[in-house]
Amino acid sequence: MQGSINDLTYTGGLGDPLKAREAYYRDEVIPLHRLIMEGVNADPDIGGLGRVTFSLTFDDDAQIAQ
Repeated sequence: MQGSINDLTYTGGLGDPLKAREAYYRDEVIPLHRLIMEGVNADPDIGGLGRVTFSLTFDDDAQIAQ
């Protein structure tokens, strides 16, 4: 049984990709950046080499530029 072309192109159930991207960044990327940043910056062996910093805010324009 073949579906119609409308069955193949229906994307209404996928949600808003921009909202999903922002939610992923806030829920996954920022906490991972924070974990890496705190771990590296707290290590006394690495501390003398510099500090690691990440932007911990969601800036849509900055994300597009990367």
